[in-house]
Amino acid sequence: MHLTVPLLGFVIIGYVLVNADANAKIGGLVWLAVGVVVLVVLRMTGRTTELKVG
Repeated sequence: MHLTVPLLGFVIIGYVLVNADANAKIGGLVWLAVGVVVLVVLRMTGRTTELKVG
C-alpha cells in the first residue's frame, strides 16, 4: 500500500502533464523557476525554508 498509492499518484500526474496544453506547461515551468529562485535567495540570506504552523 505504501508503494501503490504514490505510484498511482505519479501515473495520474504524469498523464495530466503529458496531456496538458503548451501554455499550461510553460506556466508550470515559470512557477517552478520562481520557487527555485525564492529558495536560493532564502538559503543565501541564511533564512530557513521550514514551514512553521501556529
